[in-house]
Amino acid sequence: MSENLAFDYEQDFDNLQDETNSDILDFSPRKSITKVLLAEEAERIGELANGLIEEGTKSEPIFFRYAVCPGFSIEYMFYKGDRQSKISNKHNRNWDFRIDHCLEGCIESYHHPKAKEKELQVSYLNRGQIGINDGSRYYTHYKFPQGVYRGVSIIINTQEMEDVTIKILDQLEINPESIKERYIDESGILLTSDNGDIGKLLYNLYEIEVLEDAAYMQLKAMEIMRLLICGPRLKPISLKTFAPEVIEGLRNKVDSIIMGRAEGDVTLPKLIQESGLGTGEFYELFEQVYGQAPGRFIREYSLRAAHELLTETDLPVKDVARRSGFNTSSKFSTTFKRRFGLSPKDFRQQQLRNN
Repeated sequence: MSENLAFDYEQDFDNLQDETNSDILDFSPRKSITKVLLAEEAERIGELANGLIEEGTKSEPIFFRYAVCPGFSIEYMFYKGDRQSKISNKHNRNWDFRIDHCLEGCIESYHHPKAKEKELQVSYLNRGQIGINDGSRYYTHYKFPQGVYRGVSIIINTQEMEDVTIKILDQLEINPESIKERYIDESGILLTSDNGDIGKLLYNLYEIEVLEDAAYMQLKAMEIMRLLICGPRLKPISLKTFAPEVIEGLRNKVDSIIMGRAEGDVTLPKLIQESGLGTGEFYELFEQVYGQAPGRFIREYSLRAAHELLTETDLPVKDVARRSGFNTSSKFSTTFKRRFGLSPKDFRQQQLRNN
């Protein structure tokens, strides 16, 4: 095999067609057995990938799944909406290998070994991360704890592949089983970052020019798989899984404390103690669920509460500070000004002038 792992678009297409001696396999974008995306569909995906998600799409994620060829598909998922919405997995129930990439946000996945439905676990794929799955786990549903998600997946079902696709993969020495053997342990999932050549190739799949060319998409997907087999070994990120009751317990505890904050300050020690988790596990899980460190989350919540009180009430600044969870007016004033650019007093005066 050549040491140069990257494909040359025109040359490799010609070589593949010659080597497979196929009259029925035409990779040209104009005349392909693969599903060539219509220009308007590609433009729509491009708009979504740039964050232009319409108001009417907030309740459900948007899926664009394209069967590049039998047994080989690429799926785009976009979501913007409620952080707590539970999205059932109605897509991709049948596959035995997949690569998932998170471009923005975070996806909270609920899954279990296919033979052990009661052993449900939760794991996370965050921005800039790649997940490689061997098909041994069944994904039941998802949540999007940051309220937004953009991602792409390369999905393989070897049982549905036609002989010509298998022959092409053989010519390129691409075997999903080799990837599994190289990376996947008993968990069935490898988590890694998108630094390096594979990450760059995955980012290419979001470009509208690529989406208009199904043949090019197929090549890029194959190139990613080839790099997984022959390229530098990816450095795994420790995959953390949690029981669903631990996740929901944390959410319920944080919500109850935050909602009752007028009766007392919200402090990290209090959150950690009432969560029942160790400090390290609490910090790690909190950042997964809420998308930011707990201290930053509490501070931002406090400032937004203060912003609302200063805007909608005539409470004295010291009372706003107390009700927002700040111990002193001076600390409140300094923190508020750093966040909004004005002291609480000046901010309220500005609101009065504007109204």
